[in-house]
Amino acid sequence: MVEGVGMPVGAPGAEVAVVGDSDLLTEALSLALPRLGLEACSIDVRLNRLAGVAASLLRDGCRIAVVVVSPDNISSSIQRLGILSSAGLQVVAVSSIPHPAVADACHAAGVQGVLSAIESLDTLHGVLAKVRGSLPAITAPPGGPCAGVPDDVRRAREQLATLTRREKEVLDCLLEGVPTKEIARRLGVRLATARTHVAAILRKLDATSQVQAVAVARRAAG
Repeated sequence: MVEGVGMPVGAPGAEVAVVGDSDLLTEALSLALPRLGLEACSIDVRLNRLAGVAASLLRDGCRIAVVVVSPDNISSSIQRLGILSSAGLQVVAVSSIPHPAVADACHAAGVQGVLSAIESLDTLHGVLAKVRGSLPAITAPPGGPCAGVPDDVRRAREQLATLTRREKEVLDCLLEGVPTKEIARRLGVRLATARTHVAAILRKLDATSQVQAVAVARRAAG
């Protein structure tokens, strides 16, 4: 992943850049794209550096950006879409926010397509194929039907979409098997605060234990 100042941009040969906050959805997309036969890199940079990063991506032959629209900061996500589109990249937005106004804002920013975060890989592949071939863009409205996605996977993805950014960071730690005390140390919070985040994750994922919460996260990855 590209992040911070002075880090190298992208990866040699990458066709698609996944742009978004360091969260589960961004990571899942970065892992899924190679399964579609696309070389991908993952990028998380500040807005004031994004235009420069976009220029570097284009020089390296990357033509498509898949941008995660974060429920934690919709405004910044929409700004990312506009910056990357204006730079000349073909942009596809992936949103976990089931609201038509968000899709409208994405289109106004110049994207070629808008997808729900719970769409199947087949749908993502179809959208990217159209973008690569300069065919008319398509939109899969957030919250709409998702053919080919098993109900349990769709439900798990919907549950993950309700987590805050901090809760996603805690869940990332749980996926690594990190104990709650160490999570508190990593995130620089009190142990009681870390426990509160874990409890919120269990509630939102309908899990009775950390093991079940991890199982939901893995199920969502398909």
